[in-house]
Amino acid sequence: MQSMLSPLSQPTLSARAAEKARAADVGIRTRIVHDAPEYTREPAAFQPTSSHRLSLPQLDLRPNEIREAWNAQQMASMTQPVSKPQVRGRPSPADLQHGNMYVNWVRKGIIARIPHMQEKEVPSEQEEEYRQTFDVLWGYVFEMDPLLQVYACWMAEETIRQLITITTVVKQQKAYFSSHSPRRIMDLPSVGMFLHVVQKIREAIAEKQKALVRQLDPAALKSGHVLHLRSPSAGTTVN
Repeated sequence: MQSMLSPLSQPTLSARAAEKARAADVGIRTRIVHDAPEYTREPAAFQPTSSHRLSLPQLDLRPNEIREAWNAQQMASMTQPVSKPQVRGRPSPADLQHGNMYVNWVRKGIIARIPHMQEKEVPSEQEEEYRQTFDVLWGYVFEMDPLLQVYACWMAEETIRQLITITTVVKQQKAYFSSHSPRRIMDLPSVGMFLHVVQKIREAIAEKQKALVRQLDPAALKSGHVLHLRSPSAGTTVN
């Protein structure tokens, strides 16, 4: 395997040619960074920038399929309850591992109940609205699911359990849509309710992130390393 990854031998370049090649490469990379689009969708999704990485060591950024397979294996081996981590400030690698175990323990109980959920019907006149609303909800779930281990470290237990429930049910509904025998476990009112809850939690998370970055790296707020954030709505507790 190492031999396959080793770089191919390159022809020898003169000093002048090598300098030109380096200059062109720098120019290309500069243009890529300069031309990269800025996304300002509200509420803003969490992005692990350099300032955020100060507070999120060893964040799991593996491809989704690998992460899901590992989590499924961990859930299958769990036999004892896992308590929610209580972290103030920067979570350590051990805190994140604890958070991931807690998320998987809660998720395991939810998955066991999903097969017994009553099947829902969506009237034909609601079909388009249902699809559009679910697509928005799915986008939020896809962004937030890899960060549940982080949220578990400092969110109130009721809030993180809500979020784990929502992400688990929505992911299962997405899988049902792709199966040979599509099944609906969510109707339009439940999709709308989940979306409302997720949006409130996201707003509260954004404010929490802003406070954490200010505490860990005050210069980040002035330098523009933090995305546009919205204030949380009343009634959502994240700490």
